[in-house]
Amino acid sequence: MFAVLHASGRPISSKHRSPTSCSTTGRSWCAAYRTRPSHGVTCWPQGPCVTRSIGRREVRLVRFVAVDDCGRLIVPELVDGQQQGGAAQGIAAVLFEGIVYDLDGTPRTANLGDYLVPSAADLPTIETRRTETPSPLNPIGAKGIGQSGAIGAPGAVINAVLDALAPFGVRDLNPPFTPERVWRALQDRT
Repeated sequence: MFAVLHASGRPISSKHRSPTSCSTTGRSWCAAYRTRPSHGVTCWPQGPCVTRSIGRREVRLVRFVAVDDCGRLIVPELVDGQQQGGAAQGIAAVLFEGIVYDLDGTPRTANLGDYLVPSAADLPTIETRRTETPSPLNPIGAKGIGQSGAIGAPGAVINAVLDALAPFGVRDLNPPFTPERVWRALQDRT
């Protein structure tokens, strides 16, 4: 038997519990996070710019703008790094990273030599912008910044790529949008 506890140690009512939010130690950090009154709500729009080269059968992300409301800004350089790193991670998930399996179900991308991870040269310019709307829910007014790019970038990049390919009849394509996958999708439409 276990009890679901708030970070303060008090039980959380059953309406805040979920089967996946409980750890084996009896503390539910996920539920504690969602019910803790000192956390602020953040907002982070992402804006990719994609070009397409039909002759080369590829799409290329040429610019990416990440805008975050991180509450009161304490160390601007760290926030820039969080925004750029998160955007790079989200972009990589859509354009590069994917596990390939052989017919027996064995991963063919078993190490970093086989798994496509982008370098800085593979990524677009990532521009960062910020707004400061201090959170009234904690003494310093800070909000979270760490996951914004990794969460927001994939959907934004997927939409931008599909918008770029739509004039050529490609309306649905599963990521990662590797050059081969884009080429095959364009071949299927011609």
